[in-house]
Amino acid sequence: MRIVLLTPNRRFIANQYGLGYQIPLGLVFIGGPLIDVGHAVKLIDNDLHGWPAAKLIAEITTFAPDCIMLGHTGSTAAHDVCLRTASELRMAFPMRASSMVGCIQPTPPRKACAPAQP
Repeated sequence: MRIVLLTPNRRFIANQYGLGYQIPLGLVFIGGPLIDVGHAVKLIDNDLHGWPAAKLIAEITTFAPDCIMLGHTGSTAAHDVCLRTASELRMAFPMRASSMVGCIQPTPPRKACAPAQP
């Protein structure tokens, strides 16, 4: 299976003025074992690249994934950009896109965010 692990382009202020850029360790920790069992994995850290949707979709299309997994740091701050990115991915890849939102400690109440999810 070909899998894209994606961090959205959220350009969080803490990257510049706070703690600094955060490596997407969760996606790295998922990617390693996936590679170990034979999957082709591509990590796209769009928080680092800052690509617009068209460039991101072109990069993903070139890899031709079977699955796109979206992950992020900072649940509350990243929520809106994650929903926007998921919507863009669903439009670009309707046969591959399914959405699941969750984390260790989700801050937004389910009723507030579930209707907005693509």
